[in-house]
Amino acid sequence: MTKDKYELLFREHYRAMYRYAFTLLHDADDARDAVSEVWTRLLQTDAEVRVDTAEAYLKRLVHNHCVNVLEHKKVELKAQKILPQEMERTLNDDDVRERERRWNDVEQFISSQLSPKTQEILRLRYRDELSYKEMAERLDISTSAINKHITQALTRLRDAFRKT
Repeated sequence: MTKDKYELLFREHYRAMYRYAFTLLHDADDARDAVSEVWTRLLQTDAEVRVDTAEAYLKRLVHNHCVNVLEHKKVELKAQKILPQEMERTLNDDDVRERERRWNDVEQFISSQLSPKTQEILRLRYRDELSYKEMAERLDISTSAINKHITQALTRLRDAFRKT
């Protein structure tokens, strides 16, 4: 697809894409970022967008990206509940050593108690920050299987490291 065609599509559909992203994310900056990411990926992949289906196609791309953003936010919120960031400001040397010990315990638990597939999924999600869809495509499994692995792993981690 030529640069001129992309530019024409952008001018014609950007506002509608932004409004749709905003209705899903409820945040202007996140909506702008989502639409920008969609356009960046379109340009990087040099996807051919048919004019007659462009509106629906672009809306679906925005929808999928926003769903991934919302899923990522849910995971971040869960992580914040487990390890509140407020503690970061008041950590002394003993606290840092304790945190390092606990992190090592978590890593040891993951490597010894979780299946290799679950370990790989956790790495792809939290280290590489891939979306569920990207992981599913890479591993050739469904997004629901990805979700099942992550949910079960987080449950087992919570159970193993819950303070009594």
